[in-house]
Amino acid sequence: MAPGRYRRLDGSAHGSTQSESSEESSNGSPARSLEERASDKLWALGWIVAAILVSWWSNFLQVMLSPDPHISRPYLYAFIVGLGINTVLFLYLKVYLHRVVGLPRNSSIYDVWCPRVIPTMAATGVVSIFCILRATFPVWGFMSPFVLGIELLGSLHLLHFVPWFPQ
Repeated sequence: MAPGRYRRLDGSAHGSTQSESSEESSNGSPARSLEERASDKLWALGWIVAAILVSWWSNFLQVMLSPDPHISRPYLYAFIVGLGINTVLFLYLKVYLHRVVGLPRNSSIYDVWCPRVIPTMAATGVVSIFCILRATFPVWGFMSPFVLGIELLGSLHLLHFVPWFPQ
């Protein structure tokens, strides 16, 4: 085996038996213990609580939704347009290509079918981040990246509590 390549470790070194290490979930990944899943949920809950507290401290929703004179509206609107572009491109990749066209669920097909979509999404995302930071800088100053980052992580970790059903 070439150095630097992935190889499966023997589970007996970590105190588990061969039957435990060979257990796999339905999607092919190793089965996770109840402690690992509970730890993930607690971390997610911690980020959500942090996002709620930061939102309360910074009046996040009021600043974003009300006509606050301090926020730079053109940059906020540019951010919303960039977010919309990325959402449409994501839906194109994940819904249209897989459900309508019938392509297999493999990320390598994007290089063949639509080679410019991923770089476009990356560039739009970077420009959108700078736009939202510039829009909120007059309100929160140098705390803007921290406020927006904690809000982003809290909203992403909400997905831990959405039930997922197998297809």
